[in-house]
Amino acid sequence: MKTVLYARVSTVDQTIDHQRTQAEAAGFNIDAVLADQGVSGVHVPLAERPQGKRLFDLLRAGDTLVVRWVDRLGRNYADVSDTIREFIIRFNGGANALGIQGLKVIRFIADGSK
Repeated sequence: MKTVLYARVSTVDQTIDHQRTQAEAAGFNIDAVLADQGVSGVHVPLAERPQGKRLFDLLRAGDTLVVRWVDRLGRNYADVSDTIREFIIRFNGGANALGIQGLKVIRFIADGSK
């Protein structure tokens, strides 16, 4: 089981290091960081971003996905809901979402158990 941080950096004020530091400060031991830089969350859905595509391939049951802000996954409701729905389908309903100190976490649970 691994913990994956997904970061999207679309402006000069945002950094991958900042997003990772905040995840680690909240107690997460990050095993992998996937980051898309200079990509709009409004115009490019997660599944079409280079590292977003990798995220779908990398995550397995038992893994935890951490994002600093939900808008790192997408900037519109349809994209974010489609992304979470896809994760739920892949893990047979075994995905829990929760917020910890402003971080958004999706934990993938084997066999759909909660």
